[in-house]
Amino acid sequence: MPDAPFGAIYLGAPIELASERKVVAALAKRLEQNQTPYVLIANAQIGGRQIDCLVASASSVTLIEVKASRTPVRGELNGAWARRDAGGSWRPYGNAYQQAVGAKNALRDAMSAMAPIGDYYPDGSVVFASPPPAGSEVTAGDFKARVATLSDFLADFPAGKAKRPPWTLEQWHAFAASLSLTAVSSEEAVGGDQVRRDLERLRLYNAAVAEEYGRAGDRWLHEEGVPDALEHAALNGGGCVIVGPSGCGKTLMAKALANRLAGAGCPVLFFSAKDFAGEWAKAVRREIGLLTDDAPTELLRAVANGEDPVFLIVDGINELGGSEALALQGLRALARRLDAKVVLTSQGPVAGFDGLSTFEVTRPSAGLKQRIAERDGRRISGNAADLLKAVGSGFEAEMVGDVGSSLAGEATRLALIDQYVRARLGDYARAGAFGLRRFAVTLHGEVAFSMAEARFDELMRHETVGFDACDGMLAAGLLVRRVGRLSFSHEMILNGCAAFGLANAAADDPEAFGARLSTPLLAPLASEIVTAIENSDASLRVLESATSSDLIAAAAAGSLGRVAASNARNAARQSG
Repeated sequence: MPDAPFGAIYLGAPIELASERKVVAALAKRLEQNQTPYVLIANAQIGGRQIDCLVASASSVTLIEVKASRTPVRGELNGAWARRDAGGSWRPYGNAYQQAVGAKNALRDAMSAMAPIGDYYPDGSVVFASPPPAGSEVTAGDFKARVATLSDFLADFPAGKAKRPPWTLEQWHAFAASLSLTAVSSEEAVGGDQVRRDLERLRLYNAAVAEEYGRAGDRWLHEEGVPDALEHAALNGGGCVIVGPSGCGKTLMAKALANRLAGAGCPVLFFSAKDFAGEWAKAVRREIGLLTDDAPTELLRAVANGEDPVFLIVDGINELGGSEALALQGLRALARRLDAKVVLTSQGPVAGFDGLSTFEVTRPSAGLKQRIAERDGRRISGNAADLLKAVGSGFEAEMVGDVGSSLAGEATRLALIDQYVRARLGDYARAGAFGLRRFAVTLHGEVAFSMAEARFDELMRHETVGFDACDGMLAAGLLVRRVGRLSFSHEMILNGCAAFGLANAAADDPEAFGARLSTPLLAPLASEIVTAIENSDASLRVLESATSSDLIAAAAAGSLGRVAASNARNAARQSG
């Protein structure tokens, strides 16, 4: 913005908040367009009150309290205002109307102390730099102070009053000098060195986020219109929960969303729940440190001072394990501190986040499964085509594309996972698959989703799995390394590998194990465990003890293998 030939701008301190810069720039531009002589004072202390902005001209004096909120706000003339957080709770928020009235009165007192003004009162306004989000309910104010969006405020600005201000512009210049304010150009007011550094920090960070998560996001194949609908759900209100079963593509959706939001200028902090180590502050520092050389405090200040929506994306809430309640409580607190929207991926509803909408991932259509299976030039026919019709998720369709042609049409999901793992491992199929099974059983026993890399090495050495096979697991993309910890690249592979080891435990005490299949610990992989039990007697006793009707029905339908199907039908006939 060029220098202001018709007015003067004074600052008490550089303007860091993007919302205040936006309002100051808009006011100065309007006054310059109207060729209205003016004095604009911003970010100054007057009469013991912080003044965001005041504009004086020959026809009016207006005190402006600038506000911005990325989440819904509600408030009336009296009482505390409130802002809705990601958990759905309304938290106390300063009454902006009362702040504007108080600041206006402080300005009047300061003016009176310098020169008589009689019964003159300046105008007062609360101006939202951007319209408050949907769900906001804010008073319009009254004769003491108006409450409006920036566009509505500018519609009749500047407007003179019947009673002209008592001061000349020369007196306003003297007033600014008495407060030791700094005269600046319009460009300096809205884009000083600190502002430029912060904008560059955000630009580089957003570019790093887009690059980091865009690679995986680019592999997300979807039904028409889904990306736009997902972005709308994330931007609306406090954010959203992406809900769907394992293998439906939630992680790819979340990473594609992170890429898209960052590309649009919205700062994103992305977390994998399985990497959470107990403190969100550490997780934030780690994520920023992985993507940029900036100090986390510097970047977070730039994020807080910016105007674009901020997003916390947490993938795989079910992988928080026993720490879920405390972790989610801390996440809500982090969202409040950053005034951030929240996007979660989960296999079901998430308690404590009533402020988020639900974005449900639907079962892929036949056409989408075909596109996924035939990605990278593959062609599906014969037994693989029959198997593709039976699978219910995108990840299973991907596995069918890799190994489906080598399986019979009646192959189970567990067989599909096992052959997919072996095909990916190549020369390390036997040793690698064995090592993955032992790793999965260990994680399951500890209710964990990742392990320190050094401890993983010790586990593999104990299980006599060579380190070349371990390297093969990583090279095949079955395990991923992040911040010194190893985890499975997909929960479905983790569950499939764990099922074989747990099937052996089931054979030791079938009745007790069958009764435990509906517990939260075992329910997510109950189907795979039943499929993996090849001993007919053990399979029958497990199914007779199981309490899940869905599990019995799946076994009887044949989706858990022939042994389970035969036993489930026999058990049904005997009970009938």
